[in-house]
Amino acid sequence: MIKQEMDTYPHGALLVTKESKISYANEFAAMIFKYDQNELINGDLNSLLPKEVKDKHNKFVEDFFNDENKESLDKTVKAVNKFDKIIQIHISVIKKKQMINNKVN
Repeated sequence: MIKQEMDTYPHGALLVTKESKISYANEFAAMIFKYDQNELINGDLNSLLPKEVKDKHNKFVEDFFNDENKESLDKTVKAVNKFDKIIQIHISVIKKKQMINNKVN
């Protein structure tokens, strides 16, 4: 259900696990990163990060998910597209606690 909703968003959206696996990408996200949608799905979020932040990112994700007081974050960050061009993107991250059969409710 959330994947269908993401397809209606007028901006790029990725559904990412706390292990940084991309479980879904809408068409706008694919266009932003210059990938086909299917190339992003099941990929590693770290592949969309510049080399200089990949190591920091893993620690940041771990800290974010372990902090019970943080439910979301909004920030502008650097990313890289398929052709290693650095781009600026705005991210909004929301923790989703309820999972049933590996599907977000």
